[in-house]
Amino acid sequence: MKLHLGCGNIIKQGYVNVDAVQLPGVDVVADLNKFPWPFEDSSCEVIELHHLLEHLPDVFKAMEEMYRIAAPGGKVIITVPYWNSIDYATDPSHVHQFSQHSLNYFDDRTAAGKERPYYSKARFHIEHIDYITTFNFKTYIPVKNKLGKKLLAAFAYFFNNIIHQLTFYLKAVK
Repeated sequence: MKLHLGCGNIIKQGYVNVDAVQLPGVDVVADLNKFPWPFEDSSCEVIELHHLLEHLPDVFKAMEEMYRIAAPGGKVIITVPYWNSIDYATDPSHVHQFSQHSLNYFDDRTAAGKERPYYSKARFHIEHIDYITTFNFKTYIPVKNKLGKKLLAAFAYFFNNIIHQLTFYLKAVK
C-alpha cells in the first residue's frame, strides 16, 4: 500500500489519500493526532507527507507510527518547511520547526541517533535530503548536489528564507 498522509486537496493516484477532513478524493478520514493510526503493522511500501509533520504536536509518536506501519525497507518521504523560512513563519498552525538535522535522532548512523537512541525505537536510514529554495517565491527549486546544499546551509545559518523546505527520503530499518 502507498499512503499520502495529510493530503488535503492534493489527491495522488495509486495512493490511499488520508486527511482529517472529508474532502473530494480523500479515501480515509483520520485524526493523525490520535494513536494508533488506522493502518496495519508493516503494511505500507511508501508513506508520503508533505507539510504535515510540522502541524503534529508529537513528532516522536508520529515517527513511531510511520515506523510501525512501514514495511521493512519501506520508503517514507517527508517535506517540511525550513525553520527560518517564510514558509514556516507565515502559518500559525505550525508547532514544530525543522532543520536538515532534525530527523537524525531516528538514524543510528548519525551522531544524534547514536548518542540518544532512547528518544525513540523508530529507526530509519536517511537516504538523502533535498534542500528546496526559490528565487521568486512561486517556483520551488530542489537542490540535490553536496556543494549546493553546503552553500545553502551556510547562507541559511546567517540569513532567513534561503532554504524554504526540506524533503527527507527515509528507509524503514526493521
